[in-house]
Amino acid sequence: MPLLLPHGARYFAPVGLRGRFQERHEDKNEPHNNAGPARMMSRLWNEQVHNETAKRGESLFVRFGSQYLIDVAAWTVALILAVLFRFDFAEYRVTWSPLLLLCLAAALLQLAFGWIFWLYRGRHSYGSFEEARALLFTVVVTAAIAAVLVLAFGLVIEIPRSTVLIAFPLAFVLMGGVRYIRRLYVDRAVKPRNDAQRVLIYGAGHLGAVLVRRMLTDNRSTFLPVGLIDDDKAKRNRQLMGIPV
Repeated sequence: MPLLLPHGARYFAPVGLRGRFQERHEDKNEPHNNAGPARMMSRLWNEQVHNETAKRGESLFVRFGSQYLIDVAAWTVALILAVLFRFDFAEYRVTWSPLLLLCLAAALLQLAFGWIFWLYRGRHSYGSFEEARALLFTVVVTAAIAAVLVLAFGLVIEIPRSTVLIAFPLAFVLMGGVRYIRRLYVDRAVKPRNDAQRVLIYGAGHLGAVLVRRMLTDNRSTFLPVGLIDDDKAKRNRQLMGIPV
């Protein structure tokens, strides 16, 4: 059965994505069979992270340094609110010096494990699933170690042992919320050129989603996706970044 396309439209097949980005990013002397899909996608996301940062005139240090400070602020707010909640918001019952030391410990743990999980090293794009996963791992490990410290010394320093348990979900929600807001800002601030050609994309899988995102978030893109075509009936009537399948 023939495939009919709207008049004047073009279509892209994501299967050709690998060849385009290999030609653009790989060393000419490197054999192509050494670059698997995982390696290609890693390079693609790394380039997107650097492009997102460069378009705002920032450096990776400024971008992820500011993100780390926001995460520290989230831990600080979450821990203070957790202690106040445990004391029924009776501020006079709070021992502030040990609480601030706990906030400092959480900040150092967040930095250490955020570095280990590549949260502050420029690997993940704003608000991506990969960043959310790295954030979750970082916050869980940080909370676990902080909880052990409070369980061991909480009675001595007069910090309730349930403090970290209460603060952990709040801190994660605050960090994730800030990233989501920044992701919305990035997506709305960067659009294709006004003279971009309308195109259809054949294939609504993972690579199709990557191609749609690249077209919609690159102000140098000469193409504007208006729809996706896929032979999988289960994907009918779905949307990828607002683009119908």
